[in-house]
Amino acid sequence: MVHHEFTVPDDRELVELFGVASEALDGVESTRLLRLVSENDDEVHLVYDTPGRSIHLKWLRRGMCVVEIFREEAVRLSVEDDDGKAFVSIAFDSNSLFGELRVQVRPRIWVSDRLLAR
Repeated sequence: MVHHEFTVPDDRELVELFGVASEALDGVESTRLLRLVSENDDEVHLVYDTPGRSIHLKWLRRGMCVVEIFREEAVRLSVEDDDGKAFVSIAFDSNSLFGELRVQVRPRIWVSDRLLAR
């Protein structure tokens, strides 16, 4: 069994792209909450647990959950700005599955999820 470390951006990168840092969830430094708001006021709440290699993502519109995803076996969380569009991407890798969850946050929220069998 291959063990992967879950790498995540530091708060400096998050602040540079989104204007906000992640926050410790319930006082646990290794479990972080990132709250992001799109230009139309939709929200993405992303909780990531580095040692547990898991994420929990919620997309909220006017307080109502539009999409909720919980996934384990995360190996990389990255952020990027592509021509004015801001993204969060999470790569997953296990013995049987691999894929990527990609969330556009700006200007509007959009979610792409690919999880494939090996």
